[in-house]
Amino acid sequence: MTTNGFILHGTIIYSNKQRELVECQDSYLVCVDGYSRGVFPEIPEEYGDLPVEDYWDKLIIPGLADLSADAPGFQVRGMGLNRTDWADYQKDRLEAEEEFDDDDYAERAYDMFVEDLYIGPTTRAAVTATGQVAATLKLMDLLDESGLISCVGKVSRDRGVSDFASHTTGTAATDTVDWINACIDRYDRTSPLLLTEGSDSASPDLLDALGQLVRETNLPVGTSTDIGRTQGSLPSSAFFDLDEVKVLSRAGLLGEMGPAILSPALVGSSEVIDLLKDRGTYLASCPEMEVSLWGQIAPVKTYLDLGLNVGLGSASAGGSGTSLFTVMKEALLLSKLAAGESKDEAEPLTLEDVFYLATRGGGSFFGNCGSFEEGCQFDAVVVDDRGLDTMRDLSPRDRLERVVALSDDRNVVGKYVFGDKIY
Repeated sequence: MTTNGFILHGTIIYSNKQRELVECQDSYLVCVDGYSRGVFPEIPEEYGDLPVEDYWDKLIIPGLADLSADAPGFQVRGMGLNRTDWADYQKDRLEAEEEFDDDDYAERAYDMFVEDLYIGPTTRAAVTATGQVAATLKLMDLLDESGLISCVGKVSRDRGVSDFASHTTGTAATDTVDWINACIDRYDRTSPLLLTEGSDSASPDLLDALGQLVRETNLPVGTSTDIGRTQGSLPSSAFFDLDEVKVLSRAGLLGEMGPAILSPALVGSSEVIDLLKDRGTYLASCPEMEVSLWGQIAPVKTYLDLGLNVGLGSASAGGSGTSLFTVMKEALLLSKLAAGESKDEAEPLTLEDVFYLATRGGGSFFGNCGSFEEGCQFDAVVVDDRGLDTMRDLSPRDRLERVVALSDDRNVVGKYVFGDKIY
């Protein structure tokens, strides 16, 4: 008999590989040694000795994965709605970042961010920090203590932004090496992410140095919003054009050596899409930021149908917070708007699509997780939707749809990360 595990009982819902919802009412989810052993209508005999946590009237879903969480930007969340000029956003974001030179400020600000991430539905996150080594390590300390699983990127820049935010190429590269070394044997659930903001903030020499680090360390890579880019008014072209992705690819920062994320999910052409698909690059769609700061709606449905790796990101500096329930709702609504305006009879995203993006789609960046199929790393979120009053008799799918549309962090009443209950 198996003893090193537990069972959750409730209404269980998750995505399979075909982006279809698997709905299991009055069912049992088995975890052994941090991995899912599957969902069953009755407890299998071989697991009969495991303790059962009964969530009878609650929804149990996989933990959600955020591929573009912005820790310093959390301080200016909600300030992108009225931004129609890139310079205004750039100013807010850089002013927020400069505050993190103060160790006390950094600790208090990052504690706010981690607490918000902790109480919501997210169990794994790729997180943007600032360029400061000490502040980034403090963020990683707090994330590791929270029990969440994360990778954190210290930004590397040597041009294109303020004197405060930019460094010489040598200093930027050396700081990154020092930071990586400081992380060794320091964390259990948090790891470094090599982070750049693209060729307008990083010179070819710095990009090459980061690519060499990827080859030496096998660390994942993130290329986030290029706050050094001077756009003026909202652009009509996509963010990541062919020239930009070729520069990143030549440096080895597009997924050639391991997982890599591009955010926002605005790419320019079929040639770019083919290159990203070939490299296995992940696109992190941040719907509110993409609309607020660029006036664009990413064609996420197209990306999915073409077989690209796609997930969702909260991008606090250009969004409203860390809740991926909100991001899923925004993705659905904006996709409908884009489909309605399309001349090609494009189909919008479905609930099944956005749930897949938030779970298995983004979760696969961290390994085999984001689902309850046998062998997946066990991340689970328990949602109490009883307060979302209705007289209707709802299916599990109906309940999930209402959770995405109506719930907030108060509805999350339990969270498990890699088999550990963190609350």
